[in-house]
Amino acid sequence: MFGWKKANVSNYIEAYNLYDGGLSTSPEILTFLHPLYDLNEKHYVRHNKERIAAAICVWHDQFLAGDPDAYHKNEGSIANINNISTSDFVDLYDELYFMRRNEHKNKQILAGVLNEIPSLKLGNILFYKNSPAAVQFVIKTNC
Repeated sequence: MFGWKKANVSNYIEAYNLYDGGLSTSPEILTFLHPLYDLNEKHYVRHNKERIAAAICVWHDQFLAGDPDAYHKNEGSIANINNISTSDFVDLYDELYFMRRNEHKNKQILAGVLNEIPSLKLGNILFYKNSPAAVQFVIKTNC
């Protein structure tokens, strides 16, 4: 993985605390799962000048895509969901959800919540040949 260095769980926790993340990547959840299952977990970090820019935990050497150059080379791109309108995001999310699960979500409710509390939106959209291919959507909150 270009630009990624092997790290330890402390580095992973540092990055998670800096940037937040989803429940399934929470250090608390991973700390709970790792002793229970033989996952052969490894941690990797990517630095941006003087600090950690990102961190991942992989199981059984199944690396996650992380090199932005690979997206561009293969006619793909990534966009932050906050860079599009809530209405457009809800339409896109519903379209991709339907393609995967053959059912629609209530777009009015999702749009209403995200319009009322815009700070909840966190995530990215993966585009392939200028068409949406996947959404990473995390509803976040800070205390």
